[in-house]
Amino acid sequence: MSSQHTGFYYCTAHNQLGQDNSTPAHLDVLYSPRNTRAVIISSGETVEGDLVTLSCSSDANPPVLTYTWFKQRAATVTLLSTDQNYTITNISSQHSGLYYCSAQSRLGQHNSTPTRLDVLYPSRLPSVSEHVSDSSLTLACVSDTNPASSYL
Repeated sequence: MSSQHTGFYYCTAHNQLGQDNSTPAHLDVLYSPRNTRAVIISSGETVEGDLVTLSCSSDANPPVLTYTWFKQRAATVTLLSTDQNYTITNISSQHSGLYYCSAQSRLGQHNSTPTRLDVLYPSRLPSVSEHVSDSSLTLACVSDTNPASSYL
């Protein structure tokens, strides 16, 4: 049995003298959260200072009781919020990373696939590094930036 079987059912009895229908019976198929999705809602590319909302959705019957947002960092996971939507105001480069949500109902829970938030930001103060070998000198310009900088 699947959620597609939810609905009203009745039967009909008939003979040579007529027919009659039963009172409809409602079948309600219950299932734990599934198809949980995490989406980033923004107006195009995400740039430092923007407002970004992450939204979680899931299919469940009975409905989801709690949505929880997490950020993955290497071997650690940080709990961020227990709302269906997680909003970041005045976003910065530190917000870049993988985010996922969890949908919990009384029948179980299901996690979304992680989604990547990529925050763009201008060049930070560039620096010059030197490398001397034998009779040559190499100078390199380095700066923290996203997207990558071109150097002149």
